[in-house]
Parts: sequence; C-alpha cells; structure tokens
Amino acid sequence: MDQMRDIKLSWMTKLDPEESLNLYKELLVAYPNYINVLTTRLLVLETQKKDSTLDEKKKEEINAEMCQLFDKITSLIDKNTLLQYFGSKNVDANPKVKSLMERSRSAFADAMVKKGLLLDEQVDECWAQVCSFYDPADAKVKLQCLKTSQL
Repeated sequence: MDQMRDIKLSWMTKLDPEESLNLYKELLVAYPNYINVLTTRLLVLETQKKDSTLDEKKKEEINAEMCQLFDKITSLIDKNTLLQYFGSKNVDANPKVKSLMERSRSAFADAMVKKGLLLDEQVDECWAQVCSFYDPADAKVKLQCLKTSQL
C-alpha cells in the first residue's frame, strides 16, 4: 500500500496540472495527514508558477493554494515534540525516530522559508520559526534559503 502511494506521489510531478490536481485530491482523501502529499503538491505548484504563459490571476490562485499548504504542513508537525527531540542531549538513536524527526524538521523549515519568501510581511516571523530548529549561521540553512528564493 505504501509503495503504491509513493509511486503515485512521484507521478504527481510528472502529470499535466489537471491530472496532477486530481491525483493530489485522491491521495489527500486516502492520506489526509501525510506530509509528503502536501510537500509534493507544493513542488507541483512551484513548477507551475514558473510557466511564463500564466496570467496574474492564475499566479494568485497558485500563491493562495501554496499558503494553505504551508499552513497545513506546519499545523501537522508537532513543534514541541521536535524541539524536545532536538533539544535533548540524549537524542533517540532509533533510526526510524531520527529519520521521522529529521524529515519533519526539514518539511517545517522548508514550508516556513517558502512562506516567508512568498509573504514578505511574514518573513521575520517565518525566519524566527526556522531559527528555533536550526542555527541561523548554519551554512546548510543559508544554502536552503538561497535555493528556495530562486524558485
């Protein structure tokens, strides 16, 4: 079952916009709290936004959907659990737990950086949220922000 879900997720980025949206809706019904469904939809929307033939109305619709996705992603991630995990000196060595925590932290930070870049008035708030999980001087964080800003 998980393999089929993951195959469908990989295809979301390869389909035309309408088919991709239909597949997203199907996956969202089946997996409403699976963050990868939402992050994959974000990738699709970012790609669509690069289309030079889009009119302003369509770009605004994409931006609005992206904002909804940012909020949904960040609401699904338990920030307190992440802060406790990464703030602990005795980090759980279980590879599954570590992987889940790393993916959650990365998804949260990515959503916040992209939201801050999309909504200029929220950039400071979004940056503060990212800095609660990463050292702002960390080269990886700066690189991710640079890559994201070029989308």
